[in-house]
Amino acid sequence: MGEAGTIIGSTLVWRPDAAGTSRAFTAVEWCDPGQGGVQVADSFRVVASRARGIAHHRARFVTSAASGDGGRSQAEAFWADAIAVLRGLVEADPQHPPLFPRVERRERGEYRLLVRPSPAVHVGAGLATAVVATAGSDPRHVPQTKGPDLERLAGLRTQVQSCGADEAVIVDARGHVIEGAYSSLLVARGGRLGVVAQPAPRIPSVTERLVRDAARTEGLTVDEVTLAAAELSGASLWLMSALHGARAVSAWVDGPTLHRDVERDSWLRETLESAAVPL
Repeated sequence: MGEAGTIIGSTLVWRPDAAGTSRAFTAVEWCDPGQGGVQVADSFRVVASRARGIAHHRARFVTSAASGDGGRSQAEAFWADAIAVLRGLVEADPQHPPLFPRVERRERGEYRLLVRPSPAVHVGAGLATAVVATAGSDPRHVPQTKGPDLERLAGLRTQVQSCGADEAVIVDARGHVIEGAYSSLLVARGGRLGVVAQPAPRIPSVTERLVRDAARTEGLTVDEVTLAAAELSGASLWLMSALHGARAVSAWVDGPTLHRDVERDSWLRETLESAAVPL
């Protein structure tokens, strides 16, 4: 595949017949449309050879991808080879730029690793902020699996950007909040933390799990709640994602007035920084 630095920005197709070897991936200039759309995908941010919740990302991807041909053993073999490529890349260049790789399983069984540079994220003091708006529709077809709906969700985000928002919040037919286009939601009301109650159809968030695990360790309760947007007036709200970690919602366009909780901002930032582990 060439020098490590040259593969950043590349799409690598996995070869099951060469699993576990240095020939396990082939860089391609174009992707075979005959492999169909994305069936399963996962992404995580890599900084200084570390990533948050990498074991949880593995479990989520492998579990979803294992339902296809080849089963769990093939999904696990692909993941192991993908991580080996990323480890080799960061070990070859300890000063590597942050990465945001994506692993995929296509509809007809092909596995791919997209070695992507990370988009810019907030790295200064304090927690990043974001503005949200209510999505005009819910275009998801497979709401509990990350991958098939990524393009449709990107369209939701593009739509709300026209009104000054960074993220679209999906609501159900009764107006209850479900999740962001590319994020899960954490709320604080009346001194208590809450996440969207199951079985609301949404992707199981790795970042949310890291926060809930940390809260449990510290003896904090995280309730499962069912809330309409209007019921969030005066509450604090955060977006959680693999790319940004946690972002405090500073405003909801044509929605509830939110309260900024600086103390919990600091706790979230520290919690997620400490969750990064070696690849």
